[in-house]
Amino acid sequence: MSVAWPRRRGSTVEPPDGPGGPRDIVAQVVAAPDPASIRAMMTPYLHELTPGASSLYPRLELYWEDPDRLPYVIRVGVEDVGFALVRDHMEARLHEMAEFYVERAWRRLGVGRHAVSALFERHPGFWHLQILEDNVVARAFWRSVVPPPADETRHVAANGRRFVVMQFRAGATVPRAAR
Repeated sequence: MSVAWPRRRGSTVEPPDGPGGPRDIVAQVVAAPDPASIRAMMTPYLHELTPGASSLYPRLELYWEDPDRLPYVIRVGVEDVGFALVRDHMEARLHEMAEFYVERAWRRLGVGRHAVSALFERHPGFWHLQILEDNVVARAFWRSVVPPPADETRHVAANGRRFVVMQFRAGATVPRAAR
């Protein structure tokens, strides 16, 4: 099966050389220097979660002010193709994947998987994340990248939307047999 290399208008990223083509994509996770890149991707992300939703993410700037909030961009070559917002709850010794997004053109190419793996290695320990229950694709993705065993519980938000909470251990603290 051949995979077409994603091309966006104005993209400067070229397909990698070699027989693997797009399968050789390597995503880097780097600290976001400022909110501009993430803010630019926030609108399609929020609209994907809730069509017609606001384009504003409340308190995004706190990720550059609060040392327990960690903003990352997901980069292929020199192009920012996604983001992750991580929160460290030091009192609970828990990391939270507050938000995670990969642009549609870069999905199913291993970009998200590379990024999650890098984040888990960078922040080993216990993790927590929430997934909207009706987001079947996201639930399948997270189940494929989270190391077992993972605890899943279902909840209902104040607005009536159902969501799943996943809790698990990942990164350097996970025994090899559990990976």
